[in-house]
Parts: sequence; structure tokens; C-alpha cells
Amino acid sequence: MVQQGVDIFTVSKLLGHSSVTVSEKHYADLLPSNLKAGVKVLEKALRRKPKKKPKKQKKESS
Repeated sequence: MVQQGVDIFTVSKLLGHSSVTVSEKHYADLLPSNLKAGVKVLEKALRRKPKKKPKKQKKESS
């Protein structure tokens, strides 16, 4: 479930673990691959340039 994107809290509850810590101990070996995927997403997001807001046009005075 963790590898399919289900958060560890939800996995813990569904499996009836006494705490999230118990689940983390069981799935600790899977976490590095999730971290690598997260880093890739973050890097991609940081490479994007933010969209510039259009400049407001000044009103011509009569």
C-alpha cells in the first residue's frame, strides 16, 4: 500500500497496528525509494519558472 501512495497513517489504521511507529518499522525499507521519488518531484517543481503577472497599463490622463 505504501508503494502505491497510501500514506503511512492510513496503512497503520487499516492493518490494525498499535501505532504509526509500528508501521514505519515494518515499511522502513520501502521509504528510501519514496524519498527518491519525492526529491524528483520537488526538483522538477523548483526548475519551473513562475508565471509573471501581466503589467498593469497606466491610464492616460486627459
